[in-house]
Amino acid sequence: MANSGSSGNITYTDKQLVALEEMYAQCPYPSASQRQQMKHDCLALKDVEDEKIKVWFQNRRSLDKLEKDNAEFHLVRERLIATHSLLKEENDKLKQTVMDLLYENDYLQQNCRMRVKNL
Repeated sequence: MANSGSSGNITYTDKQLVALEEMYAQCPYPSASQRQQMKHDCLALKDVEDEKIKVWFQNRRSLDKLEKDNAEFHLVRERLIATHSLLKEENDKLKQTVMDLLYENDYLQQNCRMRVKNL
């Protein structure tokens, strides 16, 4: 039997949690009549208030959404890290190209000055 704390929280037994999880796997959005049928079919849940079962399903759906959002966040984060790494490599290559061009430009300018001097 589920125990209710002073704050209205409820502690479910293992049997109750198994029953609730099984129902959730079949139907994450049970109607009031489906919840009543579940209580009728499962002795472990017969003493649990309808509202508590309804809230359990709401909380379980919220947990699923949170886990999904976290998984998506981590996927996006991994992609950003990979993209950052590629952009950093490309930036380093471009910096080197600019440095090479500046060096070449300096060399060409010096060469031109020497030719102009020799004229």
